[in-house]
Amino acid sequence: AYRQATAPMTAFAWALCIGFYAAASTDVTHDNFQTVVAESEECWLLEFYSTMCGSCAEFEPTWHALEASDIGKSFKTGRVNIDENSGMQLAMALGVLETGIPSVRLFANEFSFDVDAPILTGDEA
Repeated sequence: AYRQATAPMTAFAWALCIGFYAAASTDVTHDNFQTVVAESEECWLLEFYSTMCGSCAEFEPTWHALEASDIGKSFKTGRVNIDENSGMQLAMALGVLETGIPSVRLFANEFSFDVDAPILTGDEA
């Protein structure tokens, strides 16, 4: 099980993940989280989103740009659709709904880090 880090994502957390390459996003659900993310030796960035969320739609181009960037190439990336029951179960289990969506979480070893900053899109980024 992942422990929620109490501090925002730090340089240490980013440093844990240097050297891993991100391909296209993997669909992550409650059903496959354990085998895909939790048991992985690689660091994961997960985006939690809903297809009915306007802010999520605005953030989508930023997410894809992040995946293609040097930062995105340092991580495995995955997306969790909370419209689906299994995605909602995972979001609830990880406390994502307490902070809202879209939400990006970093999973490194046994820790989960919130991105403790506003999510900026388009010209704001």
